[in-house]
Amino acid sequence: MTELDFQSVIIAEAKRLGYLVYHTHDSRRSEPGFPDLVMVAPKFKLVFAIELKTDRPKLKPEQQAWLDRLDNCHVLAECWRPKDRGHAFELLRRFGEAPWQEIAQRHTGHDGLTDRMTAAEYREMVREGKI
Repeated sequence: MTELDFQSVIIAEAKRLGYLVYHTHDSRRSEPGFPDLVMVAPKFKLVFAIELKTDRPKLKPEQQAWLDRLDNCHVLAECWRPKDRGHAFELLRRFGEAPWQEIAQRHTGHDGLTDRMTAAEYREMVREGKI
């Protein structure tokens, strides 16, 4: 999976969960090393600063410096690779808004769920692998 493909997957999931997502499309005039994505969680006071890489390349020193500084400022700053997709999606889901109506419609009549599914019920279903 290319970095661009991975980025598209992450952005789509984040937006689906209600995040505000920022990506500099042309970084040639930007500060070197600034993370690829900045995402703001919809309900929690949490900002993600994410550097995306394919499975092989190492972070450049300036990229690591940005992640370290942002992490020290209580920003969730990480490098995500395609092999980390499960971890990335779990974090996004943990702090995002669940698309309640979509999920409830899929599960209405199954396991007694209705359109009044709570965040806790949603997260439990994710943990159990039902969603």
